[in-house]
Amino acid sequence: MLCTRGPATRFVARHTPIPATTRAFAVPASVTTHHLADRVPGAPSAKDYGEPRRTPADIKTTTLESGVKVVTVEDGSPFATVGLFVRTGPRFESAEEVGVSHFIRHLAFTRTDTRSPVTVVRDMEKYTNGFACSTTRETISYTAKSLVSNLPATLYMFNDLLSPKLHEYILRDAAIEVLRESAQAESEPNTQFIELLHQEAFRNTGLGRSLYAPTSRVNAITPKIVQGFLDRTFVSQNLAVVAVGAEHDHFVGLVKDVVTALGSGQQNSRKTEYVGGDARVATEADYTRIGIAFKGLAQNDKDAAALAVFSALVGGDARYSRDGPGRGLTTRLYKNVVAKVPAVRAAVALNSNYSDTGLFGIYAEAERNNAKAVGDVLAAELASLRKGGFEAEEVNRAKNRAKSSFYYSCVGNSTGVLNFVGNQAVVSSGSDNKNIIDAYGAQLEAVTPEDVARVAKSVLSSEPTLLVTGQVEDAPIAKAFRS
Repeated sequence: MLCTRGPATRFVARHTPIPATTRAFAVPASVTTHHLADRVPGAPSAKDYGEPRRTPADIKTTTLESGVKVVTVEDGSPFATVGLFVRTGPRFESAEEVGVSHFIRHLAFTRTDTRSPVTVVRDMEKYTNGFACSTTRETISYTAKSLVSNLPATLYMFNDLLSPKLHEYILRDAAIEVLRESAQAESEPNTQFIELLHQEAFRNTGLGRSLYAPTSRVNAITPKIVQGFLDRTFVSQNLAVVAVGAEHDHFVGLVKDVVTALGSGQQNSRKTEYVGGDARVATEADYTRIGIAFKGLAQNDKDAAALAVFSALVGGDARYSRDGPGRGLTTRLYKNVVAKVPAVRAAVALNSNYSDTGLFGIYAEAERNNAKAVGDVLAAELASLRKGGFEAEEVNRAKNRAKSSFYYSCVGNSTGVLNFVGNQAVVSSGSDNKNIIDAYGAQLEAVTPEDVARVAKSVLSSEPTLLVTGQVEDAPIAKAFRS
């Protein structure tokens, strides 16, 4: 294949035509064919090789006198991924502070007491290989990758960034980006749907607060409001400093000496209650979206692994996808909803775990004017799932999907390990398990069909939250999805 540069700098591929004689392939009569799902005769089974062995992640935790947690995952690498995780975010915003977490993300790499914005970026690019600030509903994190030898300089910069200068002009510059992202989120149907579903499930308080500042609130955020939120929530008791690739005792000493910007205070705690509800948002979109959610489980709940397996079993996917086998074609939502209802474009399971509760549900996207028909199919599927009776083969398949997804995000991926361990450390009380990654993998492996049936019945029996967007005139009501 030859590549040449075409008009307007596009790359145009030129392929050599395939001779007509090679376009068709006939299978000789002497060749035995097999279905792709069949086991190849003579091929050894997986059990013939024994169980794979992997060195457990060596995770160490030290809590300093100030209340800061220091966590390391040692892997002997000369390269480290480091993060500061603060237990704060939209969940902890008061009514006056709504949207402030979104601003903080954009204030992360601006002016500090000792650095100008240009100096911040210059030093970050000098000592790190990528840096970011991210927000979840319960955490704000600052992360970077650097050589282990550059960890002191990286931590000094992070310590600086925890105390941004809040001049009015800096806030107004940030407001431009905040407005742009909020408008973009409102224009993205799936992003907006998840935000609205949380808002309805938790009544717009706590976990119902959006990750994006409402456009009507952007100009109401002042330096005083931001500083008040930082003073109240950015305290040492809410901080975990995590490194993947650093030696523990050395890193603890660095954190003691360097991370000193935060004062002492109370650990953030704001109770949020799942309520449930029924909401409709009429739009002119070509597609109608239906989501039914229930009260899920906290991330450290004893049944969280069973719920993860149940979520993988429910599964789902889009009708048209570039992915091949393994993307969920054997899951309940694909077989019973996507494959059987032509109007449905996609159907997937939703499972979000937080520090003290969660949100579990199913979501479908269908052609307009099909809200009632799709709602009836989803109600029937939920009724079937409540009955349990899951076969061992189906549960084992779901366990493999859940484990693969979990390990893919953690093992061999330093950023995935950092985020998993960091969020566990700052949000959960039970985060001192030195092999927490392998412990969760073992919990997934131990799940039984009976566990899945019990958790499914319990979760799906809570008060439902129904959200319908698009064409809503004939949409079902929440009562139709109750057990």
